[in-house]
Amino acid sequence: MAPLNQARAFPCPRPSKSRGTRLPSALFFHWAPNVYQGSEGDNRSTPRDKINPDRFNADQWVRAVKAANAGYMIFVAKHVGGYCAWQTKTTDYSLKTSPWKQGRGDMLAELAKACQAADVRLGVYLCPRDDTHGAGDGGRASSADKQTAYNETYRQQLTEILTGYGPMFEMWFDGGNVVPINDLIDRSHPGSSSFQGPAHRRLAFGWALSTALPLTRAGNTIDWKPGETPREGAGSPTGNICVRPECDVSILRPPGFGSEGSDRRILSLDDLVEIYYLSVARVNLLLNATPEKV
Repeated sequence: MAPLNQARAFPCPRPSKSRGTRLPSALFFHWAPNVYQGSEGDNRSTPRDKINPDRFNADQWVRAVKAANAGYMIFVAKHVGGYCAWQTKTTDYSLKTSPWKQGRGDMLAELAKACQAADVRLGVYLCPRDDTHGAGDGGRASSADKQTAYNETYRQQLTEILTGYGPMFEMWFDGGNVVPINDLIDRSHPGSSSFQGPAHRRLAFGWALSTALPLTRAGNTIDWKPGETPREGAGSPTGNICVRPECDVSILRPPGFGSEGSDRRILSLDDLVEIYYLSVARVNLLLNATPEKV
């Protein structure tokens, strides 16, 4: 065993990141046009005039976060289909073409306002995949020219969110991200966390593995190089960066987006309690609340 004065210095979270370790659970709100389709992914078949979240109530969602004693919430502002739930300048496949509030509605703006009023931390899921723009998993386009064009679009979308909606506790980039975005986050929100960023990593879908105990340095550090997407699963005992794993799981079985009849697929209280105790002792639990049509 090495003398104490020669022991390797293990990486620790930066002060701005360590606050996440004190917020053991959060709620995840998935909304996209596929709530009208009854599917996990938006096939873009829903007419624009039928995408109408006229029952959306940001205060109600935030009250649910508070009632669950959750430390923060994540809102899916864009999923794989590319529909944007804010007033973006990058596409008309967005609330701009919805009849809701005559095309001037902005779900993200209303959630940001409600979160700030209730002192709830807000995070945003911005999917790198975008079927409307022809970008596949991780934001990969089919050619160099198309990649350049999509990088510009995606960076503008992220800039709109980072600069127009107040503090961002966390950004979610599901499935990895080949679009260069670290500079935007460092400039606008250097204290925020990035899922697959690097600042969080997805550990498991539903239950945390014992190998991810934050008390074990091997489970809470990873090997990482700038521009690389952190790998899922157990950490590395020789990692060079400290991360806080997240364990995300839906309240529905099968999991995913809400739709007609979703209430018949909600997990039992016993199941949810088991998930809670098998997660929060080890990692952050991110529970997908899956609203139905709003």
